[in-house]
Amino acid sequence: MIMRQNYKFYIRLTLVCFLCFIYGLLIHSYYTGSMNDLLKESNVCLSEAVNKDRDFRLKETNMSVYIRLIPEDTTEQISIEREGHPVICKERTDSIKQLSDEIKQNHMTQTVLLHENPINVNTLDSLFRTELRKKNIEAQTIVQYTDNTTNTTYYSNSDSLPRKYFNPLPEVVAGSNGEITLRTFVKLSPFGIVHHAASTIGGITFIWLILMSVITYFTLKKEKEAAVIEKTERHRVQLTDNIYLEAGRNCLIYNQKEIELTGLYTRFLSVLFNSPDYFAGYEELTKELYGEIGIDAGKERLSQLAKRIRTEIFMPIREIELKNVPRKGYIVIIAKAC
Repeated sequence: MIMRQNYKFYIRLTLVCFLCFIYGLLIHSYYTGSMNDLLKESNVCLSEAVNKDRDFRLKETNMSVYIRLIPEDTTEQISIEREGHPVICKERTDSIKQLSDEIKQNHMTQTVLLHENPINVNTLDSLFRTELRKKNIEAQTIVQYTDNTTNTTYYSNSDSLPRKYFNPLPEVVAGSNGEITLRTFVKLSPFGIVHHAASTIGGITFIWLILMSVITYFTLKKEKEAAVIEKTERHRVQLTDNIYLEAGRNCLIYNQKEIELTGLYTRFLSVLFNSPDYFAGYEELTKELYGEIGIDAGKERLSQLAKRIRTEIFMPIREIELKNVPRKGYIVIIAKAC
């Protein structure tokens, strides 16, 4: 019985561990997926912030920039014309040829602004956080801006935060010759990541809780049943093949029929049945049944109790007999059935 119970216990324990492992694996997977989705959205927000920063700086300079693409059959250059400034010509490289006119316009504008009104890294960081808030993305940010013409690097005010806990976004290179490099770092809020995948994670958690509740219910039910069986077996005293006492249930079983006992009857028979040779002295019986009332008073009570048991309980049972041992106590005699 013990080996079987241990075997079932380890099976249930293995099942619980397996479910916890699968649950943890799924939660980690969806958490990572949610974080990657938010990083992609953050990168879109960064692009929006960079474009807005460019437009603000261009507006502050109060100048217009016109980019004229000279046909390839006449020249391999791009001309940048600004009102009141000399024309700037840039070489039309293979990488530039592959870009759309809109992207070329952006790169050339960034080149002009680099000299006229360069990027303020704190302003760009503020614009980036504003775009993130529009998308309901909770995050801390760090913006690193490098002017490649002078090899000078600037950081936003968030540079005091340790970057090792941040996720880097794809590097942004701007300018006709790559004069500007932007590196941005984002630290997403764990709550925000979970909230982004709340429905999925909540569903998995709900199913996991149901499974764990079912396992717990049946485990407790089995343990309760096993405890009842163990208690019954522990309080069962076998006298013959067809006679045994179940103290836990206050009954005597005879030929598979139950004879109900009072609590006092049960305690009296339990002392006798569990004693060597089924004999117990007056003092032991008195103390067990009535406490410290004195041996003489105890004998009188035991005599009355024994008479009732013989009449009410043992009368139809021929295999056992309750006898008084003069000046000593009581004994149960077990004999063969007639």
